[in-house]
Formats: sequence, structure tokens, C-alpha cells
Amino acid sequence: MAQSEEVFVGSIDQGTTSSRFLIFDKQGEPVAVHQEEFRQRYPNPGWHEHDPNEIVTSVENCIEGALKIFEKDGHKKESIKAVGITNQRETTVCWDIKSGEPLYNAIVWTDTRTAALARELKAREGSDKLQDICGLPISTYPSVTKLLWLLRNEEKVRKAYEAGNLAFGTIDAWLIYKLNGGPKNNVFVSDPTNASRTMFMDIHSLKYSDKTIDFFSYEFDLRKVHMPEIVRSADEKAFGKLTSGVLSGFPITGCLGDQSAALVGQKGFEPGHAKNTYGTGCFLLYNVGTKPVISTHGLLATVAYNFDGKPVYALEGSIAVAGSGVKFLMNNLGFSSQSHKISELAETVSDNGGLVFVTAFSGLFAPYWIDDAQGTIFGLSHHTERGHIARATLEAVCYQTKAILDAMEKDSGHKLSELRVDGGMSNSELCMQTQADLVSIPIVRPKMRETTALGAAIAAGFASGVWKTFDELKEVNTAGQTTFQPKMNAKDSAKMFKKWERAVSMCKGWVAEEEKEEGDEQAAKELSEESKKEGQVAAMLSLASTLAILLLGYLSSLRFLPASSSSKTRFLFIWHATDALIHFILEGSYLYNCFFSSATLLEGKALGSEFLPAGVSFLGDHTRLYGAEYGTSPFSALWREYARADKRWGGSDLTVISLELLTVFVAGPMAVWICHGLAKKRADTSFWMIVLATGELYGGWMTFAPEWLSGSPNLNTDVWMYTWVYLFFFNTIWVWIPLWVLYDAYRTITGALTQKSRAEGSKKAR
Repeated sequence: MAQSEEVFVGSIDQGTTSSRFLIFDKQGEPVAVHQEEFRQRYPNPGWHEHDPNEIVTSVENCIEGALKIFEKDGHKKESIKAVGITNQRETTVCWDIKSGEPLYNAIVWTDTRTAALARELKAREGSDKLQDICGLPISTYPSVTKLLWLLRNEEKVRKAYEAGNLAFGTIDAWLIYKLNGGPKNNVFVSDPTNASRTMFMDIHSLKYSDKTIDFFSYEFDLRKVHMPEIVRSADEKAFGKLTSGVLSGFPITGCLGDQSAALVGQKGFEPGHAKNTYGTGCFLLYNVGTKPVISTHGLLATVAYNFDGKPVYALEGSIAVAGSGVKFLMNNLGFSSQSHKISELAETVSDNGGLVFVTAFSGLFAPYWIDDAQGTIFGLSHHTERGHIARATLEAVCYQTKAILDAMEKDSGHKLSELRVDGGMSNSELCMQTQADLVSIPIVRPKMRETTALGAAIAAGFASGVWKTFDELKEVNTAGQTTFQPKMNAKDSAKMFKKWERAVSMCKGWVAEEEKEEGDEQAAKELSEESKKEGQVAAMLSLASTLAILLLGYLSSLRFLPASSSSKTRFLFIWHATDALIHFILEGSYLYNCFFSSATLLEGKALGSEFLPAGVSFLGDHTRLYGAEYGTSPFSALWREYARADKRWGGSDLTVISLELLTVFVAGPMAVWICHGLAKKRADTSFWMIVLATGELYGGWMTFAPEWLSGSPNLNTDVWMYTWVYLFFFNTIWVWIPLWVLYDAYRTITGALTQKSRAEGSKKAR
């Protein structure tokens, strides 16, 4: 096919921590990608919020960045036929329908502030009937509890409700509304895969349910709230079109919640098809066909997709701990600093050594739903090694996946033929082989793992005519896929799983009744406090490394300055020596990581960096990302600690790199020259101090002071160590001290000039 005849589909992938825009060709290959992270807000323990406008801006930036890469590679934007959207589900936005402005931050799906409200709702008569209507039980996850909390607690939301101007929606509805120009065009829609996560939609009719709305209207009449129209997941006109930016006028023709999009991206179009996304937790979706199945085995009923007016349904099961279990071994037990090393460690032993690790750090999710379980390791002995614990951690995810798949088969009556996988943990060969052995069916892992974004592109492509039938998608994203065939006999597999089930039964009841009273709020608080403690330790380690260099500066002054030197001269020497050492050692290592530490992404496809201007690739290679985040040296680890405070230190930010090149190769040597001048009492030393202090002041003010003054989104303000010590310390070194050095050097030079002028005057008088 000639390039001018090529057809592409854009995909907005709006996730929990970042937004991305991908452009796929007809074969399902991403040809351009740009990603941008946005700020996570944790105002209280258990709370998790996003700025709704920041989400929209990040999406618009990603579209611009990906398109620049796309056009740079010789493609024309006119060949993009449509745009699809996939998004984090349940996250809730409330805005004023007249102004189009948000009334509060988006409450994220992980937020647990509504735990008490959820218990209150469960206690109401009729709560047990809701799941048959909407597919979901009452919990902190569905959007309804978030809306009710906002109505109770936020005055702006309540006033908009009283005025009849309150609009409510999930992220898909908010994005579509804003990308279409907001109140000007008022395109206010949601697709069933997202609407089904609110508890307002009847999963059978795909319309809002009077019964569920009545149930939740006991305090506020929710019929007064503006809710999006529910439309098909693939529709040529319903989602409107982009009204601004580089793709202004391009149609939005598809929309899917992220887990449904992953099922579509994995081409799970037949009953019995299933996918599992191995991320921080796990999300399994299982196609049950054209009739919803209300689970009797601890699963959720949801909509998989609705392309042609005939909805396809799915059963969903979630696992709380997957990748987070690996992080537990890394961060809490110190097994490794890199996640892939955990899998390698697990491969150092031939089996689990009799260990079973029930990773119930916050209870057990589907299909068990045991909230009083806690993480428990069974089978420890004198022969237990770290490799056994690592292997048992990976196996825990596989056991829970099998338990969910067994429940799905019982609920649906469909026998699973294969399990398609994606997500970070699917990179572990051992984990995937173990999964195949336990479920006794093939595990299929595609080479191109961007299945969620591909699912949104497929939805948009169906509506816009890029693909017309599922048969046309048979070969999409099949090249290079890996299939893991079961190698263990069924008897041994069943024996392993029976041992797991026994361990699950024994880990119950560890949470006392009085502790249960605290519910999800207390668990979330503990996790939040633990994260903050880790952050404080990281900040202290980073600060300690700089103080060690300060000590070296002081020792240098004892070595090179005469004992008779004044306190001021010694202070100036120590500061300049410390400045030089920081530039050479710390900032030199930062530059080394920016140029020599990298990671390959998307199997050679482009991925934009949040630290680079749209369409720009560092070192001209847009198949790689550079920075300390991808290094393995102790200095890489140190910069990753700094990145906890300011994320720019973990990547290759061009502004920071340009400053560091100047500081390492110009400011560092100049500081050494000044130390030499102070030791030798050279007359030109004050001049060079002014030159260096001016440069340091510029760099310090540009890098640190704006965060201090404006609360830059680069800065993590959740840990007081970052907000105060980090900013105070570095502003002192590179803002306040240079100001004093300028003042002192000015006084020294003007004093010398005044003395010279007086001497010349006296000479003339004689």
C-alpha cells in the first residue's frame, strides 16, 4: 500500500498516573506515542485526587507530541481517520454544566474516603437487590459513593446541585465534554463500559435505572444531577469531535473503560475469551456473551463493549496484590532495587521450597473477599532462601488468577480456551509459565503490550470503517507473540492449588473485630503513612549525601587555607569547595545517567518523554528513554531518591541538562579556581566570585525558587522533608548564599576601588 493510502487511528489512553496518545496503523502497530504524567494529590490518608483540567491539558499535550513524531516520520495527519478514548474507570468528576468548570478535584477510583458511607449504604434496606440490577455491590469503588460524598461535604458541589447546574460523570464523559469545547457544544455522553461502573445503569437495558437512583436518593434527589447520555462504545457521531489543537475537527468515534479496552485489544470477542492485566494488582475480564451473568461466586458483572447495539458482557475479578507484591520484596525486604531482578531471583531455585505466600496485605479480593485476612507465609524452614520467597510471591498471583478463572467458568458455563495477558508482570517468563501450569491452558502474551490503547483504537476504527468485521482483526498484533503451554501434569497442579486453598483458609481472622471497625479507611491510612515514611527516609539519605560533601569542603579548607585565615575567607572557601564537589560528583553522575542510562520501549516504536518538548527525542533516538530511572549504579539509585522529591531528576529534562552541562564543565572548574585564589590571596578572586555567584543564582533561582514560590507540580509535597528541607537546603546553597557572596564581593571590590581612589587623590594633592 502506498504511504498516501495508509490508514491510521488515534487512541487517547487516559490512565491513573499518566495520559498518552498513540497512533496505530491498520495492522495494530503503534507508529507514534507521546506520554505525560500528571500530579497525584493525596490531601488526606486514603484520599486520592486529580486535577480535572490538568488531565485535559495532559491529553492535549500528548496529542500534539505524538502527531509531531507521526509527521516527522513522513505521515500526514489526514490519514488519521478517527480517535478513540480509553480511561481509568470509576474516577469521578463534578462540574458546573453552565461554565464547564470543575467544582472539585476528580476523586480517583483508588480513593477510600467513602468507606463509612459505603457501610451506611449497605445497611439500608434493599441494598442486597442492587447487584442484580447494576452488576456491582456497594463499595468505595463505584462512582455513586464519590458523588454522594461530594454532595455531603463540598459546598460548591451542593450549591451547583441546588441551582440545577451540577454535572456528574466519569473521566470519559469529562474528556469528551471538554475536547468538544465544553458548554459551547455540550457533548455530554458516556459509553456502557464506563456507565456500568457508576451503579446508576441497569446492566440489562443499558439505561439509567430508576430503582438504583431511587435507592441512592434518600438524602439528595439525584434526578436533579445532570448525567451523561449512554451511547454505544463505537459510534460515528455520538462522541463529537476535537474542537481545538493539532487534530481540531477530527472525529471521536470510540470509547471504552480501560479494562474493557484491554479485552478488546486482546481480541476477546468470543464467549470464553479472557484477558488478565498484571499490573499493581490484577484485573481479569471474561467474555460471557450477549447476556449478563450475575455472579454467585464473588465476581462482578460488567459490560465488555457495545459496538453495534448488541452489548457483550463480561465477568470481572480483581486481585489486590500483584506487582505491588514485587515492590514489597524490593522496598520492604530489600531483595532488589529493580523489579525484573525479583523474577531472576525466583529462577535461582527449582521450586517454592514448600512455601505458600498469601499476599493479603489488605485482605483478599475476588473470589474470596476476606477482609480480615492478612499477609501470611506458610512453610518456612531452615532451608528457605530468598529465591523461595520471591517464587512464592509470583505464584500467589497465579493461584488467585486460577481461583478467579474457576469462578468465571462456574458462573458462565463457558470453558476457557486460553488466557491472554498483558501488564508489567507478564514480562516474567517464570510467572507466565507457572500460570499456564496452574490453569492448564495456554497463556498468550503479545509482543506489543499496548492492548488497552489498541482496544480504544479498534472501537474507533469500527465506527469509522477502518475495520468492518472481527475477522479483519485476526492478524492484528499477532506477530512475535509468545505462547506458554502447560508443562505440569494436572495432578501436580491440583496438588499445588489445594495447598494454596488451605493456606487461604488459615490466614483468615487475623484482624480483630475492633480493627474491622476502622475498615478501608484505616488500611488506606496505614498505606499512606508507610509511603510517607519511606519518602522521609529517602529524603534524609539524599540530604546526608550532600552533607557528606559539605564535610569534604570543610576538610579541604583545613588542608589548603592558612590557619590564620579569617572566618569569612574560610566560609567562602568551604562553600566554593562544596559547590565544586557537588557539581563534579553529584551533578556529574546526573549527566552520566542522562547520556548513558536508558531503556528501550515499545519494541522499537516511538515513545515521547514527559520531560521533552512535544515531538522531540533526546539524543535523536525516540526508541529509548534516558535518565537515572533506568540506571543500575549507586548514583542512579541516589538520583531516584532525589526524584521522589522532584521527578525531573529521574529523567532527561532538557532544561535541567542544559544547566548541568554548564555547572559541571564551567561552574565546577571556576569554583576550584576561586578556592585556589582564596588560598593564594589573589586580587582577582572577588571578580570570579561575582561571575560564579551570578551563574549559580540564575540556575538556583530557575530550578528551585519557582517551586518554593509557586508550588510547581514537579515537586512532591506529600512529605514535609521534601517540601521544607529539600527546598530550604538547596535554596540556601544556590540562592541565598550566592546573594550574600555577590554582596560581599561587591563590598570587597568597591572597598578596594575606594582605597585606590583615595590613594590616587592623596598622590595628586602632594
